[in-house]
Amino acid sequence: MTKTIFDLHSPHPEPSTLVAFAENHLDRRSEHRPDDCVEAALKHPGAHFLAFSGAKLIVKHDEKIIDPLFAPYELAGLEPTMDDAVLLGFLPNGEPRIAVPSGLTEETVPEPFKIADARMLYRQQMLPEELLGQFAQGSSLIVWNANNRFCGRCGGPMDGAGGGYRRICTACGHLVFPRTDPVVIMLTIDLERDQCLLGRSPHFAPGMYSCLAGFVEPGETIENAVRRETLEESGIRIGRALSRLTALAAPPFADDRLLRGSEVDRHQARRAGTGGCSLVHAGGNRSDAGARHRRRRHGRRAHSAAEGRDCAPAHARLARLARARLRAA
Repeated sequence: MTKTIFDLHSPHPEPSTLVAFAENHLDRRSEHRPDDCVEAALKHPGAHFLAFSGAKLIVKHDEKIIDPLFAPYELAGLEPTMDDAVLLGFLPNGEPRIAVPSGLTEETVPEPFKIADARMLYRQQMLPEELLGQFAQGSSLIVWNANNRFCGRCGGPMDGAGGGYRRICTACGHLVFPRTDPVVIMLTIDLERDQCLLGRSPHFAPGMYSCLAGFVEPGETIENAVRRETLEESGIRIGRALSRLTALAAPPFADDRLLRGSEVDRHQARRAGTGGCSLVHAGGNRSDAGARHRRRRHGRRAHSAAEGRDCAPAHARLARLARARLRAA
């Protein structure tokens, strides 16, 4: 039986297992991470590495196989920085998984290696779900450590500790941990006109649309973030947001934690000015003609098209399920 994140009846899997980058069952042993835990893990004969070029993953790639795991002896040609390695956790058999930054770039990476970002790994299904989750964890921690080289209090240099899960200032002793910034992603629907609100960014493939999303600001509820981000991205004011968290996603970005929910408008959407997104029917034909763009404050462009355009089949299905769930609430 097909499962969706809008299933209301048990038994069903945890909703978070149905979103990308969420299948990660490593034992992180967060209560047992001494500062020498990476060195201890390196002594295990089954230790394997995920190698990163910035936030991107380096994989062994040929016509028949894609392998992201490196044994210690395979790291020699990747210019690894072992001092910045991060212990991700352990498999059930005790095998350690370690993330390590590499000095290679897309211009210098040799054959048969390839550098792939999160979107490529996911869209092309290059890795199984479990390894996608490990990639998300490793990418976030590698980038966080690289971005926190100096103390935000005194400016002194910081050293990594706890296997890459904390950093300590060598001058004043200030201790920092990886931060998590909540992000909401929501599907706004118009019950009366049988439409949903979708956005479009310049890097999207032709005909591709997305739900709206944005950061939750300090002191802001999830529902208020939904209303504010919808207004900022589309120029459309919405009424009540359904405060039911559907799932928590773990995107491979240093600080983000995605709160996926069916926060939807119970009333008809009201335009507050020039829209930045498409208000689309759950059926019909998709078109990009007559689009107008406006630049968002952090560089994203939204898509404004004439009403009546179709969203992708997945979004149409989400819209129907969201309406059914809202009516049943």
